[in-house]
Amino acid sequence: MTIPIIKIRDEDVAAHLAVMQEQIEQLTKTVDVLTTEVKALTALANQGKGSLRMLLLIGTIWTGLIGFLGFALLHITWR
Repeated sequence: MTIPIIKIRDEDVAAHLAVMQEQIEQLTKTVDVLTTEVKALTALANQGKGSLRMLLLIGTIWTGLIGFLGFALLHITWR
């Protein structure tokens, strides 16, 4: 049984890198937006206007962010 050799062209690598760069840029924008939201919510909570509900929302956002990034990074693979 022989294993076929797959030749990867420079064009394929360049195209894949461009796609990965776009995905990374989209993830970066998402993180920036979520960071801004968390900072705003944290500022409200620190002013005493926050409640347990807001603190739970902040925790949920951070948990969701970590879960999303973990999922996204695992699925950015070489195809």
